[in-house]
Amino acid sequence: MNQRLTYWFLSCLLFYPTYSLNAAIVKKVNGQIVEGRIKGSILVRDMTGVKSKAGKPGYSASFTLINGKNVYSIDENGVGYFCCPELLMLTASHSSPIVVSEVVQAAFSGEHNLLSSRMKSGGNVLSTGGTPSSAGSLFGVLLGQILKSSAGRSRLVPFITVIMGSTEINIAVTDIVLSSSLKTRLSGVEKITNQLALAKSLYTACNQEIVEPAMNRLTDQAAIAEVAKNAVPWVRADATRRLTDQTLLADIVKHDYERHVRKAAVEKLTDQAVLADVAKNDDREKGWHTEVDSEAVEKLTDQALLADVAKNACSTHVQKRAVEKLTDQAVLADVAKNNNDIGHEAVEKLTDQALLADLAKNSYSGDVREAAAKKLTDQAVQNEIAKNESDRRRLIERLTDQTALAEIAKNDSDIIRRILAIIRLRKSDDRAVYSDVAKNGPCPYIRALAITWVRDYAVLTDIAKNDSSNYVRYEAFRRLEDNQAALVDIAKNAPDIFMRRTAIHSLKDQAALTDISKNDPDIVVKLWAKERLIEVWKYSTD
Repeated sequence: MNQRLTYWFLSCLLFYPTYSLNAAIVKKVNGQIVEGRIKGSILVRDMTGVKSKAGKPGYSASFTLINGKNVYSIDENGVGYFCCPELLMLTASHSSPIVVSEVVQAAFSGEHNLLSSRMKSGGNVLSTGGTPSSAGSLFGVLLGQILKSSAGRSRLVPFITVIMGSTEINIAVTDIVLSSSLKTRLSGVEKITNQLALAKSLYTACNQEIVEPAMNRLTDQAAIAEVAKNAVPWVRADATRRLTDQTLLADIVKHDYERHVRKAAVEKLTDQAVLADVAKNDDREKGWHTEVDSEAVEKLTDQALLADVAKNACSTHVQKRAVEKLTDQAVLADVAKNNNDIGHEAVEKLTDQALLADLAKNSYSGDVREAAAKKLTDQAVQNEIAKNESDRRRLIERLTDQTALAEIAKNDSDIIRRILAIIRLRKSDDRAVYSDVAKNGPCPYIRALAITWVRDYAVLTDIAKNDSSNYVRYEAFRRLEDNQAALVDIAKNAPDIFMRRTAIHSLKDQAALTDISKNDPDIVVKLWAKERLIEVWKYSTD
C-alpha cells in the first residue's frame, strides 16, 4: 500500500506540478523570458460574438478567471494551467457591445456559484466555477490582472504581476506574446494590401485585436462604407465614425437597425433636414429611449425644423429639447396649443401676454391653461378663466354620455377631470369602455385606475406585457395572478425581462416552467424557471 501511495505521489509531481514547486514562465514580445510566481488572478477573454434576435443584435462574450498560482506558462500556446478547482467562467450578454470593466464589477458582486448579475448599463453576467478542471491552456486574449481596492471593489488592470524572489515586476499585457491562433489571424490580415479585400476581412471579425489594426489601415471611403454596412454592429459603428460622405451617413442613420451605429452616423452628420428627420422618427426601439434622436436634435439650429420636431417627434424627450431651443413666440404658442405632452414646457418660454391669454382661455389642455393663467398679469382675465375651469368640472359631474366620458378620461390633460370621468364611468355596464381607457389613456395613473374595472383577461395580459409604464403593467399583472394561462403567456413573451421574472415566480404549471427552462433563448430566464420549478416541485411533494 505504501509503495502504491509513493507511485501516486510521484506521478502527481510529474504530471500535475504544484505552484510551490514550479514558477510560471512568461514570454515577452522581445523574446525575453520572465520566470516567477503569478500574483493574484488573471482574466482571459475566450470569445466574443453577435447573435441577432427579433431583428436586433445581441452581444455575448465569455471570459475565464484563473488564480495565478495555477498558471505555469504564458506564451504562444496561450495560458497554460495545472489541474485546479479554481477556474471561474463568466458569460456576459447585452444588447450593446460588452464593456469588460462592467463585467468585472458585476461578476464580483457576490458568490460565484451559478450567480447571475446585472451590469451597470444592463445585460447579464452568468458566473460558474468551483468544479475541478483538468490541466489545459486558454487560447483567448489575456486582458490583465484583477485587483481589489481597500473598499473591496474589483477592477481590471492591463498588466500582470510576477513575483521573482523578493521582487515584484509588472508586465503590460501588450508586452506579452499573443497566443498562436490569434497571432496567425492577425498575420493573415496584415498581409492584405487591397482596400476592398481588407474591408471584406472585417465583415465577420469580432476580435478587437484584429479589427483595430485593420481599420487603421483602411483609407478608402468606399471600402470603409462597405465595412459600415456589412460588419458586426460595433465594427460598423467604428467604420461609420471614419466616414465623411454625407449621403452615406444619411443612408446609415435611416436604415441601420443598431442604435450605436445610427448614433455614430448622427455624430458625423451636418445636413439639418436629415437631422430633423432622425429627431422625429428614430423610434425603432419601442419603449426605450434610443439616444439617436436626442443626438440629432442637439445638432439642430434651424428654427423652422425645430418647430417641426417639437410638434411631430415620436419621443416626448426630444420634443421637450426642441422646445428648449425654440425662440419664436408664435411658434411656441402654436406648440403649446396643439401638443398636450409638451404644452407646459412651451408655455414656460412664452412672455407675450396676448398669446398667453389666448392659451389660458382656449387650450384643450388643462395643464396648459393653468400654466398660461399663472403667467398672466391681468387679474380680470384670470378671474374669467378660473370661473370657466370650475364650470367644466361641474359639467363632467352631470355628464352621462359614455363615449364623451371615455374621451375625457383618455385625452383630457387635467388630472381632476380625468378622475371625475373615470368615476362617472364606474356606473357603466359597458366594460369595453374601461378596456379602451386602460389601453389607450395617455396618463399612466388613469390607465391604472381604469384597470380596476377591466374583466377581460386578454386585455389585462396585453397591458401587462406591453404597456409603456411599469406601474400600469404591474397593476394589470396583479389582476392576473390567479390566471395560470395568462402568466405563462407573460413569462414567455413579455418584452420586459423583469415582468417575465415576476410571472415566472407566480407560475405553478410545471410543464410550462420546464418548457421555459429548456427552450427560452435568455439564459437568465432559464435559470429563473429552473429555480421556480424546484420550488414548485418541493411544495408539491411536502
